[in-house]
Amino acid sequence: MTEFLFYHLERSKLEQVLPVLLEKSLEHGARTMVCTNHPDGVGALDDHLWTYRDDSFLPHTVLGSSDYEESEPVLLSRVDGDAVKAPPNGAGFLFLVQGAQYPYEDLKKFTRTIVMFDGRDDDALGEARGFWKVLRDASKEENNDFSQTYWRQNDQGRWEQQA
Repeated sequence: MTEFLFYHLERSKLEQVLPVLLEKSLEHGARTMVCTNHPDGVGALDDHLWTYRDDSFLPHTVLGSSDYEESEPVLLSRVDGDAVKAPPNGAGFLFLVQGAQYPYEDLKKFTRTIVMFDGRDDDALGEARGFWKVLRDASKEENNDFSQTYWRQNDQGRWEQQA
C-alpha cells in the first residue's frame, strides 16, 4: 500500500518542518529521498540539514556529489532520470518539496510519498491541488491500493488531518 500525505505549510517554513519529519522517518527505520525542483534547492537543503539544530545530526547525502554514499538513509536530489529510475539508497519514503513532481507510475515504488507545499504561494497551492485531483481520479479509474491524507497546521502549530 502506498500512502500520500500532503502537508500544507502556512505557519512554518519548509526548513522548520522537513528536518523534523525526516527524523521521524528515520526513527521508523525508513530510508528517504527528498526531491526538489528548485535550482538551488539541493544545496540549500544540504546546508540546512547540517546546521538546523546544534544537538542533532541528520545523516544525508546529495545524489551525484563527491561525498555521495548509497548507504546514507537520506538522499537529496533534483528530480532527474537517475532518481526516477530507482532511489539508489533504497528509499521507501519520498518527500516532494519546492515544486518537485515525480512521474505518477514511479510513485508506486514508495510506501509513503510526502508532498510539502507552501500555502502562501498560489502556484504551489495550485500544483498541490492538481496532484491531489490526479491521485483521486486515478484511484477511481484504477484499482489502486493507496490512501491520501491532507494535513494543515492549527493555530498552535500542531498538524491536524483535514481530509
